[in-house]
Amino acid sequence: MDALALVDTTGSITPHAVPLMVERARERIHKPLELHFHSDFGQSVANTIAVLAAGASVAHLTMLGIGERAGNTPLEETVISLLVQ
Repeated sequence: MDALALVDTTGSITPHAVPLMVERARERIHKPLELHFHSDFGQSVANTIAVLAAGASVAHLTMLGIGERAGNTPLEETVISLLVQ
């Protein structure tokens, strides 16, 4: 295993819970962390930024948020959000 992907395929985790998820994963897995979030409740961009701030190294993003149900984390919104912070 080269890395561990932290996944929220239901889009239900909140940005407040993300640092705890990263912390718990780091306690057990000593590999780079990736993330893969869905946008079912509109939290994927905020969650992605929170996970990157907490130390993840790779974000799974899609053009225009294209993906299952409400979609995945959109590349465009994530990049703009990171640039203005």
